Amino acid sequence: MILVLGQVGRGGREREVPGADQGQRRDRRDQGADAAHHEDLVQPADEHGPGNLREGAASRDGRASYAELAHATHWHESTVRRRVSELRAAGVLYLDVDVEEAAFGIGTRAHLWMSMAPARLAAVGEALARHPEIPFVAATSGASNLIASVLCRDDEALYRYLTERIASLDGVNAVEVAPIIRTAKRAATVLPAA
Repeated sequence: MILVLGQVGRGGREREVPGADQGQRRDRRDQGADAAHHEDLVQPADEHGPGNLREGAASRDGRASYAELAHATHWHESTVRRRVSELRAAGVLYLDVDVEEAAFGIGTRAHLWMSMAPARLAAVGEALARHPEIPFVAATSGASNLIASVLCRDDEALYRYLTERIASLDGVNAVEVAPIIRTAKRAATVLPAA
């Protein structure tokens, strides 16, 4: 079991919900109901027939143009534009760009497996979620009860992060650091051949 405490990029930031009161906000983790409510926007009554965006060009290649989506769904291009716009406004569809970290000066990546008393789990997870070096942190079960991804400029910056920022967190009993040497595949990225 994994409970996501913080994630940047795929919904880790709060956003305003269309139609909500001015002060009412929530993040993408609460949008499961929105996805079900807007199911009719994603596919017509015949889920296997023409027009299914989930099974069409959009699911195969997020870079597909409106014209390509229209061709794949057998809809008019203006219908595709309108549906995509409605899905984005509802928070069901969002754009996420996957960029090689080196473009931002990130040379060292690692996973951290941490152990702490269950009473400290939420506080440590929330503290880590506020660290700019941490794009992902989640509570988990097993020998470690917290996992995090960390991005640093270089090995020295990772060392300082571990010995200063992580070491200062109250309640962390143990940390296992697994540097990422090479990424073979990412969820949405096609990496160039070496």
